[in-house]
Amino acid sequence: MVYYGIVYFWPTNPTSAAEVTARFQKLKEIEHPHLCRALDMHVTDAGYVYSVMETRPKSLEQFLFGQSAGSYQECLSPAQIRILAYQITAGLSHLAELGISHSTLSLRNIVFDPDSSGEQFPHIKLQNWHISHSTRGGALARITIGSPAFFAPEIIASAGDPSSFTQKADSWSLGLILVDLILGPTHRTTRNIRETLTGLLIPQKHDWFTTLPDSLTAAKTPVSITSFILRCLTVSPASRPSPPDLIVDILFSESPLSELINVSASAAKTIISQSEMYALQRLVTGVNPETVLAAHGVRGAAPPIECLPLFVACESDNLLDVPSIVDNEHSKDRRNDGSDGLFQDRVFAFSMNHDFEASLKTGPETRQKNYRVSGRTEWTNFGGGHGSYRKQGGAVSHKDEKALPIKPLVLKEKDGMYQYKRVYLFRRLLKEFSADDSNSADGRKGELWREAAVDIPPLLRGIIWTCLLGINPDVTVEYDFIDKTQTTPADRQLELDIPRCHQYNELLSSQQEGHMKLSRILKAWVITEAANGNVYWQGLDSLLAPFVALNFTNEGRAYVSFKAFTRKYFDGFFAEDNSHVLH
Repeated sequence: MVYYGIVYFWPTNPTSAAEVTARFQKLKEIEHPHLCRALDMHVTDAGYVYSVMETRPKSLEQFLFGQSAGSYQECLSPAQIRILAYQITAGLSHLAELGISHSTLSLRNIVFDPDSSGEQFPHIKLQNWHISHSTRGGALARITIGSPAFFAPEIIASAGDPSSFTQKADSWSLGLILVDLILGPTHRTTRNIRETLTGLLIPQKHDWFTTLPDSLTAAKTPVSITSFILRCLTVSPASRPSPPDLIVDILFSESPLSELINVSASAAKTIISQSEMYALQRLVTGVNPETVLAAHGVRGAAPPIECLPLFVACESDNLLDVPSIVDNEHSKDRRNDGSDGLFQDRVFAFSMNHDFEASLKTGPETRQKNYRVSGRTEWTNFGGGHGSYRKQGGAVSHKDEKALPIKPLVLKEKDGMYQYKRVYLFRRLLKEFSADDSNSADGRKGELWREAAVDIPPLLRGIIWTCLLGINPDVTVEYDFIDKTQTTPADRQLELDIPRCHQYNELLSSQQEGHMKLSRILKAWVITEAANGNVYWQGLDSLLAPFVALNFTNEGRAYVSFKAFTRKYFDGFFAEDNSHVLH
């Protein structure tokens, strides 16, 4: 069973919604055995933004407390604590190497599948790690990042300033999680949020922190685990280790634990990526995340009366009176879930489990029906309406050709089973594709061309276009070596054209992501094409737009595809004197 989770929030304004969506795209490519995969993000007509991620049916919070609060279970051995600490640290370390901080780490955001448990603790994953980065620490959305019970002192001191959410703050949260696993949350937290925050802001003045070594010793915690926790809970951020520093701690060198990652990583390799499989599952099952949210009461903008703040802070020198530490948006909706109404990492879970392989293994009658609906499987069109057709058993006459049912492209793109077969086929062809001029490559190119003449699956359109232009999609070194910061004669015109002409697309309209990508690629084109006598003309940015939209996370591929496209179909059109082409 595949589980998905939805998180929704409200952007600060329509412009920030585009920025959030654009920043999210790169996160979809991050893959790690201990991170829930970020899969999709959209801005709805109602105005809110939702993201879809991989998840698991049970969180560490539910494991410790059960379904009802107050029933803490002391059931983890030191060996299990060590395994858990390693898995969490490995996920955080991978994010830190990419320049990303989790910022929402808590017991609730550590999930696992209880059915996978054995003698050791099951394989865990971190969820909601994409929220802070995509919203720039909450600056682009009306949400509160993180859970206050796991805040580092510097976050509370800065009243939740986005710059305080760092990888070292994640190390502090990890230390608190391990304390809760060993001693129970009541050791350091109370039902009073102010007391909890005060205990985290100045931990040296509170018993939970000063007596922590003795408490861990009394709980018969191994010295290596105690030392690891105390390293995580270093009060000064400058002295506190980051997750990459913690992953090489002596706690994890006592016996090999890296096999946990290697086994999981090798098992996850499939020809169709998880994000592609999610899109295909949606096509087949018809599940819409907005419908899932609507079932939980999320239907659009809240009435103004519900947006009034829960608390209003008076002028005070007390740092904890800063009102920005509390998220007031849609407070009524949060109170309805039975909690205190503050800082809820609400994840709405749903599942889709269509077995594509089982659907393909059908009887002759069902298979024939599927083929007629899809418009192509046993029947193949090599070259359009007047090309030659073949069947598995032999040639087809023109009479049979006219009788062959053809399904419109728009319907084929909505046919989940058909798209699954096409994506699987093209993934295999792309894996074997090479831009070299060898005989074997020519055969692969021919097969790719023939299949693309039938139709191209939308999920792979960007990379397939690159291959059809004769470019190896993995070779983009030319773009990397171009100095895109130098001044060009087209700079002023680009500043005028790009913001004005690309408001139609959710990704391209983002100022910090879409506009900058368009500008960098166009500048690279102007620089390299100057030797050929080509210059920037109005309209060139519109030719580039589809390549950027289709290769949004790979500027190099967008550039080489665009350059090959203009040379093949617009040769001389963008010359400084193009009168001979126009006439």
